[in-house]
Amino acid sequence: GSLGGGEGAGGQGVSPPPPSPPSQGPVERVPGPRALGEVGVALAGLSALFTLALLLALLAWAWWGRGGEEGKGGEAASASPRAPQRSLPASRVRRAYLEALEALKGAGLPRRPAEGPVEYGKRVGAAFPEAHPPLTRLTALYLPVRYGGRAEAEEAEEAEALALRILELCSTKGFKVP
Repeated sequence: GSLGGGEGAGGQGVSPPPPSPPSQGPVERVPGPRALGEVGVALAGLSALFTLALLLALLAWAWWGRGGEEGKGGEAASASPRAPQRSLPASRVRRAYLEALEALKGAGLPRRPAEGPVEYGKRVGAAFPEAHPPLTRLTALYLPVRYGGRAEAEEAEEAEALALRILELCSTKGFKVP
């Protein structure tokens, strides 16, 4: 005989199939990964989706957060054409300063995005000497209110008068920076 249990010489015979288990009904095979590599691909896909969801959540949070800050009233208008119209700040000194900035912007002297109030005043003074004294004083009133958190009731009237003076200078002289 042969070790394979087959009849024939040289192992050419085919052995009969093994007996089937006792009748348990038809066996369904559950689809699953055929190799460990497929599990890795699935985990990589899930990781990518999770990362994308986190990124989208972060972008949404930044978008809404930025919109909330703009409504608080800053000192310079945004250069973005789709920026929403901002309301005036509650502080009278800050409002006066913003109105002066708008008047000077209309005269061709907008405040640059990275330009501080003092640097802006110097640049305006060089281009528009008549507006330099009132803008310098208005800036001196504005800085402690904006950056120091100081109350400004006593300076509010003076700040409003200075802003009005700058507005008059910009409109009556017909001043326009080339």
